[in-house]
Amino acid sequence: QAAALKAPPDRLAIEEAMLLHSQGHTYRALQVIEPVEVDVLVTIAKVRKSQEHIATSATVHSQGSSGRASKLRRRSSYHPSAHHADLFTAAQLELHAVKWLLATDWMVQSGQLVGAGIEARYKLVQTARPDWDQAYLSMAKYHDLELEQLRREKARRLDTDRRAHQCVKSAVRLFVKSLTSGCEHVYTALPRLLSLWFEFSLLEDSAAAALQDHGKASSRGRSANARATASSSSSSSNRELTAYEELMKKLNSDLSSAIEQVPAHLWYTSLQQLISRVGHPNKCIRDIVQALLLRVLKMHPLQTAWHIAQLAMSSVDERRKVAKRVMDTGQRSFDPGSDMDNMLRESRELWQALIKTAQYTPPAGEKKCQVNLQAGKRYCNFLAPTTRTLQVTLPSGGERRNAERLNVFPESGVRINYFEKECTVMSSKARPKRIDLNATNGKKLTYLCKQEKDGDLRKDARLMEFATVVNRSLTRDPAARNRQLELKTYAVVCLSEECALVEWVPNTNTIRQPMLGAYQQLPKLNIVNTTEARRTTEKIQQSRESQLQQGVAFRKEILDKCTPCFHRYFAETYREPTAWFEARTTFARSAALWSAVGHVVGLGDRHGENILLEASTGACVHVDFDCLFDKGLNLQKPEVVPFRLTQHMISGMGPTGYDGVFRSVMEVTMRVLREEEAMLIAVLEPFLNDPTLGWAKSQRADSSDAESHRRGKANKDFDARAVINTTRGRLRGVYNLRQSHAWDHHGRHTNAPPPPSGLTDSHLELSVQGQVHRLIQEATSDENLAQMYNGWMAWL
Repeated sequence: QAAALKAPPDRLAIEEAMLLHSQGHTYRALQVIEPVEVDVLVTIAKVRKSQEHIATSATVHSQGSSGRASKLRRRSSYHPSAHHADLFTAAQLELHAVKWLLATDWMVQSGQLVGAGIEARYKLVQTARPDWDQAYLSMAKYHDLELEQLRREKARRLDTDRRAHQCVKSAVRLFVKSLTSGCEHVYTALPRLLSLWFEFSLLEDSAAAALQDHGKASSRGRSANARATASSSSSSSNRELTAYEELMKKLNSDLSSAIEQVPAHLWYTSLQQLISRVGHPNKCIRDIVQALLLRVLKMHPLQTAWHIAQLAMSSVDERRKVAKRVMDTGQRSFDPGSDMDNMLRESRELWQALIKTAQYTPPAGEKKCQVNLQAGKRYCNFLAPTTRTLQVTLPSGGERRNAERLNVFPESGVRINYFEKECTVMSSKARPKRIDLNATNGKKLTYLCKQEKDGDLRKDARLMEFATVVNRSLTRDPAARNRQLELKTYAVVCLSEECALVEWVPNTNTIRQPMLGAYQQLPKLNIVNTTEARRTTEKIQQSRESQLQQGVAFRKEILDKCTPCFHRYFAETYREPTAWFEARTTFARSAALWSAVGHVVGLGDRHGENILLEASTGACVHVDFDCLFDKGLNLQKPEVVPFRLTQHMISGMGPTGYDGVFRSVMEVTMRVLREEEAMLIAVLEPFLNDPTLGWAKSQRADSSDAESHRRGKANKDFDARAVINTTRGRLRGVYNLRQSHAWDHHGRHTNAPPPPSGLTDSHLELSVQGQVHRLIQEATSDENLAQMYNGWMAWL
C-alpha cells in the first residue's frame, strides 16, 4: 500500500524491515534496510560535508540577495549545484540516521557485530543527528549490555576490571547525553543511570584495602613517630588513586554536571530513587543526592514538598536532618513571606497533624473522630495531592528546548482550601480515617489517612509510579489505545515509614459484596455457607490424597454448589443495554490488564477485599500492594495462581467468559509489556534495590540508612537480581511461578510445603498467545484453587 502511494524508498524500506523484524526475521530485515554494508569512516566524512553544506545553504538563504551573499556565491569553494548531488539533504540525514540505528540495534540483538564496529556505527548515527536522544540511549544500552556480560563472569571483579569501568563510564555519559537531548526515554535512561551510579558506589575497593593492609603490616615493629610519618605519607591525598577511585571520581563528576544539564522535571520522575539514597555511606554521593533534591525542590516546590514529607517526618534521625537541610536551603531561595516560603515553613505542622490523625486509635465502635488540625485554618499554599497534580506532564519533542519554561504540572493551581473537622473511622483492622478537604477549585477531595505497622505503604507509592509508566506505554500502542486500556491509579503520599495519605477512589466497593449480593437477587440461588466452605476446604487440604484428587474434590464439594452468577450484578446495576454492555466490557478489560501486570510483578493477596469495583464504569481497581514479587509464595498457604480468575469473575465477563474480551486484552497487554521490557526493568530495578524498604521479613523499614545500605550489599533474605531474572523471564514468555526465586528454601521463613505440581512446567519462551493461554489454565485450575488459603475465598 505504501508503494502504491509512492512513499519514499527509504521510508518504505524502514517500514518493511520493521515488519520483518517484528515477525522474527532479523536477517531478512537487515538485508532490506541495509542491502550493502555501510563504510562507516567514509560515510561519517560525507555526513560532515553534508552538514557543512546545509549550514552554508541556510546562511545564504537567510541573507537573501545581499551583496555579501553574492560574493559568497562567486567563491569557488561554494557551488551548491556541484555539491548537492553527492551529499545528503537534511531530510535524508534524518532518515538515514533512523536506518543506521535500526540496523545497528538489530546487529547487537542478533550478535552479528560487536566491539569497535558497533561503537563506530553508533557514532555515525550521533554524527548524523547530534540532537537525537535515541542515538545516545541505544549506545548506552549497548555498553550496559556489555557490562552485564562481564558481570556474569565470576572471575572478574567490578572494582578492578578496566573493561567494566570503561563500560560504566561510557554508559553513564551517554545516558546523561540522552537526557539532555530529549525526554521521550526518561523512564528508561534516568532510573538506569542512577542504578549504575549507586551500584558501583557500593563496591568494595579491594586495591585500596590491599594498600591499607600493606601499610599496617609494614608499620609493625616501628616506633610511634615512624608509624605516624608513614601513615601521613601514604594517605589517600598523597598516593595515586586506585582504578576504582578514578572511576568514582569520573562518575561523580558526570553526575555533578548533570544536575544542571538535565531539566529538573526529569529528575522529579526519579525522586523516590533519590530519596532512598540520602543516607548513602559515601559523603560525595550524599552531597550530590542532596543537591539534586534541592534543585527539584527549588524548581517544583509544591509537588516536591509532598515527597520530602517521608524524610522530614522519618523515625530515622539522619533522614530528618537531610530533609531539614534541603528544606531550609530551599526556603531561603524564595522571597520571605511569599507563598512558597510560607508553605515550606508550615509544612511540618501539617504533616505532623496528619500523622497524629493516622495514629489515633478511637474507642471500639466509634464511627467519627476529629481531624487533628487547627479548626478553620486554611492551607491555600499547599497543593492538593492527587494523581493529576503530582504527575509530571512531559513536553513533546518540539518543546524540549524550553522545557524549564513549560508548565509541566498543569494542575498545580489546585490547592487545599481547608479540611473538614470530622472524619470517618473505617472498620478495617488498621482503623484508617477517611478525611475530606475542600480544594480551591470548588471540589471536595477524599483521602484515607492510615497507619500500617506491619506493611510498608511506600511499596504502594512505588507501584503506582510503575503503573503510570505502564499507562504511558499503553497510550503509545494503537491496539491498547483503541481499547482505552489504562490502569486506575491514585496518589499515595508517604508521610513517614508507617503513615500515608491515600487518595480515595470514589464510587468503589469491594468486589466480594456485589458477588455475594448477586445470590440474593430473584430467583435466589443456593450458595455454600462461608463457614462450611472454609471447613470443607481445610478438610480437603489436610487429606492425604494427591493434589489432583484434591482439585476434583474441591470442584465437587464446593465449586459445583456455588452457581456462578456475577453476571446478575451487571444486569441489575446497568439497566440500559448500552451501559450494561460497556460496563461488562470495561470489567473484562480492566481485569485482564491488572492480571497481566500483576503476574509480571508477582502481585499476590488478591482476595475480594483488595479488588474494588468502580460503580460508575464497572472497572476493577486494585489496592494494597504489600504482597509483591511472589511474596505470596512464602505464605503458610502459598498462592499458586498467577492472578484471580475465579468462576464468578468469569461469569461477569459474559457468555464468552475469558475467551472473549479478557483473552484478547491480555494478549495486547502482554505484547506491549514485552516490547517495553527494557524500560519496565529499568523502573523496577531501583524499586527492588531500595535499601530503605523492608523487603525481607527480618528487615525493618525504619532502620538506619547505614544499616540499610550494609544489608543492601549482601542480603541473603532478598536477592534483587534473582527477582529481576524472574520478572524478565515473565516478560519473555516463561511461566516460572514454580521456578520463582521465592521457592528458594535458603531464603524462606515458613515451613510451607513445596510448590504443587500443577501443569507441566517449562523453561521455554512461549509466544504471547501461548503465554496467555498457560496463565489462564493455571489461574482456573481446580487443583491450584484447592490449595489457596481460606481467606482468599476461591469459590467466589
